[in-house]
Amino acid sequence: MPKKFACMLFLTCAVALPPPMPVGAQQAAPSEVIEGVCDVPTAIKENWDVWYEITAVKGNGLFPIHVHDGIECVTTIKGTGFWWTADKGGTTTKVPTQQTFLIPDLTVHTGGNMDQGEMHYLSTHIMRAGAPFRDICTALGAPTSMIVNVIRQIRSR
Repeated sequence: MPKKFACMLFLTCAVALPPPMPVGAQQAAPSEVIEGVCDVPTAIKENWDVWYEITAVKGNGLFPIHVHDGIECVTTIKGTGFWWTADKGGTTTKVPTQQTFLIPDLTVHTGGNMDQGEMHYLSTHIMRAGAPFRDICTALGAPTSMIVNVIRQIRSR
């Protein structure tokens, strides 16, 4: 029986960033907390790195088709995310606000926004230590609409 590995995401989104507060001043509570959980059926047994990616896009479009050397857990913060994975001949999944989606280890995929409005998401990547963030690739049957209006993207390890 494979061990389960759970990745718990906690994200705090503030509506507006207030000016810096004096040292010792009481801070305001977050305006919204979104929790997401991805259950990973097989744990990554090697050493691993964790990357966080916060992305906001406006209008239709998808990121280049790519693959990570590990898993990706995506939580939609605003709008509806659209994800395509190459497994089973090509699978599409819509991920509404406050929902979470797991992209399994070494799965070729793309994602983005298929609505005219904005879509924001938090993506947690658990990847083998030292692996590049992503490798761009191609896949038969993959959607091809490219994102042209990334509002903001923050990536950290």
